[in-house]
Amino acid sequence: VFDQDGEGNYLEAKMVRSTSNEVTGSQTGDDNFYRVGVRGESNTVSMDMEGSSNRGSWGMSSTWPESADNNELSIDVTGDLNYSTGSIDGDNNTVTLTQEGLGNMIGSDWYTTDGVSITGDMNTVTIGQSSDFNTASAVVTGNSNTATITQD
Repeated sequence: VFDQDGEGNYLEAKMVRSTSNEVTGSQTGDDNFYRVGVRGESNTVSMDMEGSSNRGSWGMSSTWPESADNNELSIDVTGDLNYSTGSIDGDNNTVTLTQEGLGNMIGSDWYTTDGVSITGDMNTVTIGQSSDFNTASAVVTGNSNTATITQD
C-alpha cells in the first residue's frame, strides 16, 4: 500500500515468486511515474492517479517458473496528458482503465507495450476515457476474450 503526494514521484513495485499479493495506492500531483510488475497467481493491482503528465507501465507475466493467472488490474486517472500502457501474459485476467481529462493516452508512449496487450484465454479489457483528444489501443490474442473501449 502506498500514497504519494507532490510532483515528480516515482513508484516501482515488483511481485516475484509469490501468490495472493496486492498493490494498492495513489499518486497525487504532476509528472509522477509508476511501474508495476507481477509474476505469480491471484494478484491484484489497484491504483488511483490524480494530476497531469503522469505516466506508467504495468505487466503481468508468466515467465518461468511463475504463472500470471487470475490477476486483476484497475487504474483510475484524473487529469490531462497522462499515459498508461501494459501487458498481460496469462489466463482469466481483468483490466479496467479509466481516464478523465484531455489528451490522455493508453499506449503509444511511456515505453509502449503498446496500450493494453493480452495473450491468453478468457481475458477482459474495459477502457473508459472522457473528454477530448484521448487515444486508446487494445490487442487481445486467444479465445473467449472481450475488449471494450468507450470514449466520450
